[in-house]
Amino acid sequence: MRKKSSDPSLASLDLRPRLTRQVVRALDDGRGVVVVGGPGMGKTHLAAAVRRERPRTGVEDDVEAHRLAPLLTGPAPTLLTVDVAHYDAAKAIRGDALWVPLVNIIPRVLRQHFHDGDARWEASVGHPALAAAVAFPSAEQRARLRRLVDADPRLARIIAALNDMPPDLSPSDRYALVAASSKEPLKPALDRLTCAGLVTRMLYDARPGIWRTPIDLTLLG
Repeated sequence: MRKKSSDPSLASLDLRPRLTRQVVRALDDGRGVVVVGGPGMGKTHLAAAVRRERPRTGVEDDVEAHRLAPLLTGPAPTLLTVDVAHYDAAKAIRGDALWVPLVNIIPRVLRQHFHDGDARWEASVGHPALAAAVAFPSAEQRARLRRLVDADPRLARIIAALNDMPPDLSPSDRYALVAASSKEPLKPALDRLTCAGLVTRMLYDARPGIWRTPIDLTLLG
């Protein structure tokens, strides 16, 4: 049983221990690792957790998509972090590297670590930075997320649809409505939105459910 804490600023707290072990195994096997996520989703936090397990790990932060291939073919396995804005390009050229798209934290994990885990879930819908009660998002981070949504009509349509739905609608009904109104395959767009931390997907009453993360993209400062 993990020790629960009321301290929201535990910089060394690893909320994804299984993922950390998976990443370390991949590096030990000589594979590179590509970690993709939006601002505050825990890219740097995961890299720090991996460094504690594997101190000599090479880490490159905020890698542009065009630099992935040269870095992944280097002499030593490297952990690379990539912003979610480069999600599609990075996924296409990652080769045999371990692909790690970061998503929101599920309620059970927050209950394991925090006495007020349920309340943190309700307030954050599992977004790691919001759940940790840190100063997030900044104006710059909101602007990055706003640009991500504005640059992709698929994402913009889903966010607009979620914003227009009644607040008391169940997560499974929200998912069904989004799926029914989608003009293209839904999964690729939802993959990017969950990796950005803007939505959370989980089963709800044994059906797919979707939650909208409480980040107001319009408040840019």
